[in-house]
Amino acid sequence: MLQYMNKFQKDVVLGVIGVAVLLVGIVYFFPKPQPTTSPSAADLPLPPAQSAVSTSSSLTIEGLSANITRQMFPNASAKELAELTTLGVKMELKKTFQGNFLDNEEKETLYVIEAEGIPHAGGFYHVFLKVFDAQGNLRTPSTPDIRNAISFPRQLAGEFGEDGGDIAIYSCKSTDYVFSGIYGLINGFGHANGKALLLKIEQGTFNTVQTFESTTPNQNLIFKPLENKIAIYEKQTMGKNYVCPNSCLDDMQPYVLVKIGEKKWNTASCRFE
Repeated sequence: MLQYMNKFQKDVVLGVIGVAVLLVGIVYFFPKPQPTTSPSAADLPLPPAQSAVSTSSSLTIEGLSANITRQMFPNASAKELAELTTLGVKMELKKTFQGNFLDNEEKETLYVIEAEGIPHAGGFYHVFLKVFDAQGNLRTPSTPDIRNAISFPRQLAGEFGEDGGDIAIYSCKSTDYVFSGIYGLINGFGHANGKALLLKIEQGTFNTVQTFESTTPNQNLIFKPLENKIAIYEKQTMGKNYVCPNSCLDDMQPYVLVKIGEKKWNTASCRFE
């Protein structure tokens, strides 16, 4: 048939044949996707780490395993951690206590995690208390949002924040109680009024047993834990013209912390009296 065509017609026919061959090749090597059933989670490959958008915890705390850390802060994203790092905030393991916090015969571990590096405007002192059983399971509430917990600490979840504080343990009738004392600072160094709580872990939350704070206006008290008791200190301002024997606690407005009393730990009532 080609012998009866002129050159232009022959070129058109050959071009159409070439395009047809090319289309057949494309269909053969890149077939149309076929509908399939959804794969199970086990069949899906793990996505590569994405530092900006990953929602899995990449938080690391020296002295703690990745599993323990992940249970404490399950939603810590790489983005949130990058923001905290930019602000100079670092999560650190400050203390561990072994005891019977859940009122049973098995020993648990209380971890005290502190967020270091927060500016004074946000409070220097922020701690997270987490209790794990002997099998490594978290038995108290996790902290799903670190930044929110720093701004709005939840006492029942074992979150506390101020400018300074102390954590201690007191035992009574086979149960260990948690003491949490906090206090503020004026201009970053002058002690403000403090408050202390005696806590018992019940049904997984930190419940208040006793509260210690000043009931007198303008009286600044600080509560410090000691062995088998707590000491009560009062901030007493000495006046602008007072000359400290050695050095004052606050050069702008000299003052001293004077011990005005103490409360002893009663192992019969499980209270400070």
